[in-house]
Amino acid sequence: MVLEIRLTTLRLEWSKDHSLSFIRRIMIEETIKNELQVPLEELGYVIVSVKYTRSKKGNILEIIVDKDDDISIEEIVQVSNLISPLLDVNDYIKENYTLDVTSLGAEKPIEISK
Repeated sequence: MVLEIRLTTLRLEWSKDHSLSFIRRIMIEETIKNELQVPLEELGYVIVSVKYTRSKKGNILEIIVDKDDDISIEEIVQVSNLISPLLDVNDYIKENYTLDVTSLGAEKPIEISK
């Protein structure tokens, strides 16, 4: 048996500012995820993802949460009300942004029992 491995090198040419911005965004996302994980788990939620995007239209911090049961809009509001003050106190993002808390909703994988 012959195993052939091909490696392809992808060269990214970023400006110094762009790469620092990318690294900063990843650090913000990971820091926020780590900060919010325990308080949300205490309420029965898990963090699916944290994504911070910056654009000319405005900055958005999107936090997707999930739990075993369906999540109502009231529960999303509860999670948002928990998250918002924690983010304000720690001030991880210096510029203005919109906090968007959501659940997987229709994208949530369906589990089928056999």
